[in-house]
This record gives sequence, structure tokens and C-alpha cells, in this order.
Amino acid sequence: MRKTHIILILSALAGFFIASYPAYAQTANHLTISQVQITAGPGLTTNDFVEIFNPTEQPIDLQGYRLVKRTQTGTSDSLIKSFTDSIVIPPKGYFLWANSNFADIAKTPDITTSATISADNGVALRLGGSDTGEIIDSLAWGEAENIFVEGSRFPTNPDAGMALHRKFDGEDTNNNAQDFELLSSDPRNLSDSPMSNQEPEIPAPAKTEQTAPKPATPVNQHEAVFLVINEIFPNPSGTDSGLEWAELYNSTNTPLDLSGWWVDDSGTELGSGAYEIPDGTMLAGLDYYVVELPAGSFALNNTGGDCVKIYDPDKNFKKEICYADSAGEGKSFAKSSTGGYLWTDKMTPGSANEFSAQTIFQTQKGNIVINELLPNPEDDEEEEFIEFLNLDEEEIDLAGWVVTDQSRSYEIHSDDFSNTTLEPGGFLVVSRIVSKIALNNTRGEEVSLMFPGGEVVDRVSYTETARENWAYARTENGKYFWTEIATPGKENIFTQEVSSENVSDAVDSIDIPGEVAGLSTSTATIVALREVHSLKVGSRIQTNGQVVSLPNALGSSVVYLSGSGIRVFLASGTWPELALGDIVNITGEVGSYHNETQIKITGPDDISVTGQGALPSPGRIETGDVGEETEGHFVLVSGVVTSSEGDTFFIDDGSGVARIYIMDTTGIEKPKMRKGDIAVVRGIVSQFNDNYRVLPRMTGDIEVGQASSASTLSRTGIDYWFKVLILCVLGFLSVDLYDIMKSWYRKFV
Repeated sequence: MRKTHIILILSALAGFFIASYPAYAQTANHLTISQVQITAGPGLTTNDFVEIFNPTEQPIDLQGYRLVKRTQTGTSDSLIKSFTDSIVIPPKGYFLWANSNFADIAKTPDITTSATISADNGVALRLGGSDTGEIIDSLAWGEAENIFVEGSRFPTNPDAGMALHRKFDGEDTNNNAQDFELLSSDPRNLSDSPMSNQEPEIPAPAKTEQTAPKPATPVNQHEAVFLVINEIFPNPSGTDSGLEWAELYNSTNTPLDLSGWWVDDSGTELGSGAYEIPDGTMLAGLDYYVVELPAGSFALNNTGGDCVKIYDPDKNFKKEICYADSAGEGKSFAKSSTGGYLWTDKMTPGSANEFSAQTIFQTQKGNIVINELLPNPEDDEEEEFIEFLNLDEEEIDLAGWVVTDQSRSYEIHSDDFSNTTLEPGGFLVVSRIVSKIALNNTRGEEVSLMFPGGEVVDRVSYTETARENWAYARTENGKYFWTEIATPGKENIFTQEVSSENVSDAVDSIDIPGEVAGLSTSTATIVALREVHSLKVGSRIQTNGQVVSLPNALGSSVVYLSGSGIRVFLASGTWPELALGDIVNITGEVGSYHNETQIKITGPDDISVTGQGALPSPGRIETGDVGEETEGHFVLVSGVVTSSEGDTFFIDDGSGVARIYIMDTTGIEKPKMRKGDIAVVRGIVSQFNDNYRVLPRMTGDIEVGQASSASTLSRTGIDYWFKVLILCVLGFLSVDLYDIMKSWYRKFV
């Protein structure tokens, strides 16, 4: 019987250790994410950094890579940093990205951006475009459920000042849970690389017999290198068959084995005419390879546009370059120094691309205008943007065009946008987070758009102070006018009738205190609070309601009134003393903030307290009812937590998912929660662009409890059988240990 016990015990333990023991870790031959911090504590949630390590014996250039993140269940990438310039990480060297607000980081970051990472996120290093580039390495933590999970996600979120450290730099089992551990943050940058700390090496004396230098080891054909589709020749003069070609360029110093790679044209997967690069094809670093398409392979279109796509030997799609217009006879579609592609009559197969002055000139300038500026967003300066509009009858590609203000310039790059080609009437919105251009709020500003080569295409300036959340927008007649409604990517909207006669007057009067430019000064119309949502923007009204959120809770300039619910925005001055439950009269104009209806009052004289009522109670609604019909209302919702990320979590009572968003101004510390917990939330239904969310006002507005006891045994699944196995092992151990201890006691006593 005891032998049976022992066999069972050993079998169970062996199975347990085999299942849980990490896979043998080998040194990776690619860049690895070596350390990640997501917070330094309350108020320091943007103190984020990501450390990258080069475990190879060769320097690796970051040009062409992207550092990206995804939210807990995100299905698309959010850009942290696109590396468009050459930055070389030496062998065994480190590279450090950090958020630009992380002022007291222990090591100076090699690069910063305003991007952030949070709890339950995942980050990845991609080679190529967002969402499509090859994932070189990735790490996900907490409750992340996105494609950046390698093997198993790291099970917990790092606390303040803690970081996820790769246990052994460069060793990668492709399992986040096994490869990382939580330790105190210790960021390292390029200066910590061995090459930067070594004394210059003194050359050894020449030998009479020298051996040939060992060639650089080629990168495995399944690993990523920055392979560029550099030039396409779709329409040779005369017969095309057998004379078309595509040129590839290896922009790294590391050789690439192209054996078995595939080249094809447009389509969702490899076609029957795809061309396979022959075995033994080696592409040296910084060199070119011309794929000559034989007769019988796929043929590139001369009209209607086409694409050249490349696939790895496993037939995984890697990248593509497409042209949308007709291919001129005897011309190639080539990558320019600005990163965009141009047609040129100077074909250069196997060497650097060339463009004649005529070729550059023939690139369509079109009629592109600066359509809208948002210099002074209400909440987040990163919401600043510059918008362009194509007024031409032809589509225009803005890749390589340059945007400038009075202190900074930015070259529009195709890697930063899903598409830089504007159709007739199309918009391109360049955000501050991409361009790093910070528009002045005071002292005026000037913004220019320049064609590649430096020619100014359009220029817009303003001299007045930019009001909070007002956009400077172009009218149909080409004049510019301040408007309270920002419309990125859409036609401009103005809150008053705009004509060539009143535009200049409106702009000149924008800074008059206590006055809204162009608005009627006639007596306000008295309306019931419930009618406000249906009124026209710009209507001047008087109404009353009960205060349900105080200033500084949901914004320093914002309160909400209960009942039918409305957002009230104070344009200038300070609020009178208010308490929850106060009955107030207000006079102002109906407006919109990110598509949410609001009443804007110009100063404290436009609000007066007329009485005090009982503390307002929330109206109970289903999670699926959080939307337009309940916008502005004080509500109570409850449901099961479906996901959680940063200051946001989602709950569902079966009627639909509701977003809960905790604003920084509330001072609420987000409760700990897990997927499946029950949450009860009181708050204001708020609209932000096309999304609706519930905004809790104070700590007591959120209650979270577990749906079931943490000790409850799972009824099904792997967790259930794992727990049963452990209980059985413990049971057998307890019997045998008891017998062993009893025999020892008898022997020695």
C-alpha cells in the first residue's frame, strides 16, 4: 500500500514539476524587452518606462521598429514610439524609453514621448507598421487578454516603483510568466552598454599570416530584419512579361538569408503566381536585391493600382507597398528620402533611388489647406491637433510634407498614420502626441504647411489668446473663425451664422471678458431643464436645477445638475460656494463639449443659489442604457466587471457593457477588482466624442465585491483538476509522513 502511495506521490510531483518548470531559455537573436515600469504611485501614474536589450553580438538599428502598446482587450496598437531615424543599440546594450513627464527617473532616457502604459496592458516591439509589423518581442501583465501575451501573461500588475524585470537579460522562453519577475525599478540606457564603457582598443600588430575575417552571421530567415520594398517597376516599355521587377533593401548591417521568402501582388494570401526567392539567396547588410519577375509569375497592374507584398518562408505576410494611380510606361515607383514613394523616370535597380527635379515637380501639390487648429484643450494638452483638408479633385499623398509652428517642425510620415493619402474632401488630423508641436495658448501662433522641398502651401495665424477648448477653424469662404465645437476629421461647425462680413469682427472680439463673440445679448429664454438637450446650440437660456456634483470633482470648471441632467461649464471666474442639493438658477448658452450637451455660463454672476433640497438620489438604470437618452443624468448602475484598465473599468448586467471612468480630479483611488467581481456605481452619464461613460464623483460612488468566495473550488476546467491533484498529493503525503514520524519516534524513544 505504501509503495502505491509513493508511486502516486512521485508521479504527481513529477507531473507537477514537469508542467511548471520553465522551458530551457536560450539567448535570443533579436531585441528583447528587458524591463517595464507602469507607475511610481498616486499622482505619478505617467512615470512609465520600457527598457530594451540587444542580446546579440551584432549592433541593431532601431530604424523601422515601433514600440507599441495595447489595452487589456485591445485589438489595435497604440503608438508609444516610431523609430524613423537611425538609433543603433550596440551588442549587449540597452535602450531606454520613458514618458516625457518622468522628470526624476534614475537614468536619463534615450528617448521620451507623451505615451503612457497602465495596469493590464501589453507592450510590444514591432518591425514594420502598427497592427501589421512583425512582433519581435512582447510582454503583457495583470489581466491582459491581447495578442501581446507570450505564453502566459505575467499574473500581477507592478506596484509603485516596481518593474517587471527579465530574469536573465536576452534569454527568452516566450512565456511572460516564466521570463519576468517583480523587482525594484533599475532602468538602464545606452550609456550602460558595454561598448560605451570600454577603453578604445589598441590594434594588435600585423601578422605575416592573416586569416580571413569571420563573416557576420546571417539572421535566421524566420527572424525579423528591416527589409524595405525600395523600388517597383510595373510597366516596362513595350512587352511587360518577364521584364517587371521589385527591389528589396536590407537597411540593417546584418546579412539576411532570403531563401524561401515570397513576393506577390495584391490579395489576402499567396496566389498561384507568387514568386519564391531561390535557396542560397543572401542579402548583405545595407545592400539591394532585385527580384526579376519571370514570365508566368504574377504581373503588376498598369492601371487601377496594385501592391507588392512580401511573405516569410512560412508564408506569413510581412509588409507591402501599394500604388493607387496608373503606372507610367518606363517609370518606377520608388522610396524617397522623406519616406514617401514617388514615380520617377530614373530606374536604379540594385542601387540608391534617384529623382529628377522634374519628377519631384510632377508630384501633385493639389489644394491642401489648414482646416482647423485646437490650441487649448480643456483637459489634456495631448488633445491638441492640426487638421488638413484636401480641396482638390484628385487624391493627394501628404507623406513627406512638413508642418511647422513658430518653434518646431514635423515631417508627415506614413508610419505615423494608417493612411496619409487624402481623397477629395478628405481630412488628415495631426495630433500633438505625433508631431510634438505645442500650439501657443497666448501670444498668438503661426502654422505652416510646406511641400517637400520647402515651398509653403498654406499658412494660418492667430494673434489672440486661445480660449479653452475653442477651435480656430476655416469657413467655406476661406476665412478663419473661433468656434466652441472642435470637429477633428469632420466638417467644421460654428455656433453662429458665419459670413464674410462678420468673421473678422468675431475674431477681433474673442478676448472681450464676459462676452461670447457674436452671441445675442437679448433676454434669455426661460426653459425647463429637461428641454435643454433638444435646444439648438447657441440658444441663450435661463433654467434651474439641483446641484449633484461640485466644482473640482468632474473638472474645476464643471458642475452637473440632477433631474434631467446637464453639464454646466463656467467660462471664467470662480464658482460661488455650492453644496450638494443646492437649488440654483443659471443663465447661459447651450453648447457642446465633445458632443455632450452643456450650458456655458460666462461668470459667477450667471448662477445663484435659491434654496437647498434633499441630497439627490441616483436613478437606477441598466448598464445597456448608458447612452444618449441618459446623458447628463445622475444614475446608479451595477453589474459584473468584464475588464479593467488604468482609470477605466467595464461592467455588464446582461443588458450591455457600461464604461466607468474615474477622472483624476475626483481623487478617487480605484478599488482593487478582478474580472467577475460585482460593482455598484453611482455617477453622471457623460458623452465624450462617440463614447458614453459613467463618471463617479467621490470614493463612496464605487462599491466592489467578489461574486464568490476566493476559496471556492472551481467546478470544472483545468483549475478544478489541478486543485484536486494537489489535495490528493497532500493527502497521501500526510498519511506517509505520519507513519514515518511514528516509526522514528518508536526507534529513538
